[in-house]
Amino acid sequence: MAGLNYTQHVLESAKSGRMGIRPLLTPKQAAEVLCVCDKTVRTLCREGRIKGVKIGSAWRVAPQELERFIREGGCDE
Repeated sequence: MAGLNYTQHVLESAKSGRMGIRPLLTPKQAAEVLCVCDKTVRTLCREGRIKGVKIGSAWRVAPQELERFIREGGCDE
């Protein structure tokens, strides 16, 4: 039970920004930011052009990684 309370505390702190952690984005959310489709985001993650993390079979992307990708010019194709 103590672990569950700690987990809830960490999640609530992350969501509120108290920990300095921003929630990870799904490929769909990242795609909306980049104005591309979510399949493109997954491809960019697989290719390593966007640093994403795979949790199970699902990709997640940190908002600051999208900022880096945009700042560095995004796709040069």
